[in-house]
Amino acid sequence: MSTDLGFTRRLAEFCAGLDLDDIPADVVGHLKLCIADTLACGVFGSTLAWSQDVVSMCQRLGRDGSATVWGTGHALGADLATLANGAQVHSFEFDDLHRRAIVHPGGVTIPAVAAWAEQDRSQVISGREFLTAVAAGYEACTRVGLAVGLGLMRRGWHNNGVVGTFGAAAATGRMLRLDPAAMEYAISMAATQSGGLMAAQYGSSVKRLHAGRAAQSGLYAALLAAGGYRGIDAVLEAPYGGFASTFSDSSDLDEIVSGLGEQWRLTGVGFKPYPACGSSHTGIDAALRLLADGTVHIEDIDWIRLAVSTAALEHVGWPYRPDTVTTAQMSLRFAVATAFVHGSVTVDSFADDRLREPAVLSLIDRIEVHPDARADAGGRDSRHLLTMSVGLTGGQVVSREVKYARGSDAFPLSPAEVRAKCVSLFESVLPPGCGEDIWGAVDSLEEAGNVLDLLALLRPS
Repeated sequence: MSTDLGFTRRLAEFCAGLDLDDIPADVVGHLKLCIADTLACGVFGSTLAWSQDVVSMCQRLGRDGSATVWGTGHALGADLATLANGAQVHSFEFDDLHRRAIVHPGGVTIPAVAAWAEQDRSQVISGREFLTAVAAGYEACTRVGLAVGLGLMRRGWHNNGVVGTFGAAAATGRMLRLDPAAMEYAISMAATQSGGLMAAQYGSSVKRLHAGRAAQSGLYAALLAAGGYRGIDAVLEAPYGGFASTFSDSSDLDEIVSGLGEQWRLTGVGFKPYPACGSSHTGIDAALRLLADGTVHIEDIDWIRLAVSTAALEHVGWPYRPDTVTTAQMSLRFAVATAFVHGSVTVDSFADDRLREPAVLSLIDRIEVHPDARADAGGRDSRHLLTMSVGLTGGQVVSREVKYARGSDAFPLSPAEVRAKCVSLFESVLPPGCGEDIWGAVDSLEEAGNVLDLLALLRPS
């Protein structure tokens, strides 16, 4: 790969030429955790009313096909199944997260390649091909996410909807075996379809849809490129109307190609132990640690002050007013209060009757959130840095500082913990034993002659 080429072309050459043998075994192992976590979140997401609304809309379009809507008996055309499954994966704030790139790669990448593998039976996709395609997609969207940084989110764009298109385009393009020129056009056509507004976090259902639309747009981009459709030259670096110059106040395009093929950005993907916005997880951790060591008892709390980065303040630090599950999942105040009141934050924490729980609302009224100059000075690595101060009724003040959330790349869950999460989510929808079967199929993907054998397990029999 020539270093004289532009950023877009170098990324395209990497994605087009990637082979599973190029990827170290530990990176492949982490990628399998990503795949299992994504499938589990998608299967669980099928049970939610807002996911079912998306599936119903797709069915009204009358475009049947052979691509599975995970966790259901429905099948759709590849593009609509991609939309539905992407929305399901991101439907409960439980999907994988690259902390520094601010993107959830699974829901924007895997639905597209899975749907196309089921729709196009002219080519058998082995487990090795599937792993390679997903790796290309994860590297593409995380690297672009790292390049545009916080500037994109601070402008009010939803990173997942904007950056996610690259994951699906690169992954599907690799599965279609696009050459570098066609892959560059796939990437460029993904870029020009990017979108998603961050205001969706305030109570809407449509935030969930952003992942599905990004995956669907990436699928369209790759298929158009495979048919010879021409995209935009050098779209990532174009000075006027290009991706970085349009979407972000500040960018570092070197992040797209730095260490490409040697340093694997997908290993920075973490897995959520709590179904809430990742920017609230350090607050949950701080509360649970204070409870666990006996420093704080809920009945003794007089007030709570949270010092966070400006990015986190804008993202999750706004005043909580009971509305929808989305509102609660995107609220730092709700997450912290729930952690203190119940000693945990789980799927059940966001049941309808919990959103207005008097004990939680009472504690929320005593929580203040303030910007922290020290967190801002630390840049992207300190975006989730949180200092919690708790005033007790006796006048004592106790504090905890958490920089990296449990489950993030800096404080990872063990494979056994990821497995337990996935099996639980699978078996909340599918019959007992299916969770272990799916986990085993993902774990042995290199040996699978056809990825359809794995995808068949996502349908209730």
